[in-house]
Amino acid sequence: MPEASSNSGRGAAIPVKPIYWVQILVGALLLTVAAISWLAAVSSGGSGAPKLAGAPKLAVLRELPPFTLLDQEGNSVTLDSLKDRAWIANIFFSRCPTICLQLTAQMKRLQESTPAELSLLSITTDPDYDRPEVLERYARQYGADEARWTFLTGERTEIGRLIRDGLMLTAVENPEESRQQPLDLFTHSSYLVLLDDRARVRGIYDALDPDPLPRILADYKRLAVDD
Repeated sequence: MPEASSNSGRGAAIPVKPIYWVQILVGALLLTVAAISWLAAVSSGGSGAPKLAGAPKLAVLRELPPFTLLDQEGNSVTLDSLKDRAWIANIFFSRCPTICLQLTAQMKRLQESTPAELSLLSITTDPDYDRPEVLERYARQYGADEARWTFLTGERTEIGRLIRDGLMLTAVENPEESRQQPLDLFTHSSYLVLLDDRARVRGIYDALDPDPLPRILADYKRLAVDD
């Protein structure tokens, strides 16, 4: 599946038995995504707001694969559904007691601090539990503007492909014996992903940075100039 921090028991994303191999794999994946994020930052001009005139174009890092999932209202969402506007996407799960709270807080800040034309997309790594009605309650709990902020769930394999092959993120299910607390279900990415209006990945930002919002805003503004 994807990348950041937590666990679950059914259908692990990567079928490896020894815990130490899981830890090694997760570490390698996190380092890979960190390197990608660094390269994306360099291409967008670093941590400050890049100059729009004469600045290098934002690279197209990946195109999303076709998918069909459900939003918090039970409506079908497909790849074509994303192609009319830019998005910031992240992964999370509603029972997460740790990193997801920070991710959701950053998404809420984006909702409050960015133009309404930039939509938000949160994809669960725990679809067996996070059905549409659960995501609807979660959205209300955290003050999501549901006209702008979409939460997705659906088939586990479909979510895994979108997260891994599209968003370039990682989520690994934690074995029960390795969990520091009962709801530490997954280890997953802490990154926010900028998508353009053709559902292409154009930027990756660490949500745990002190303030990733200036870079996100600057790169979002660059999309119109680049394309």
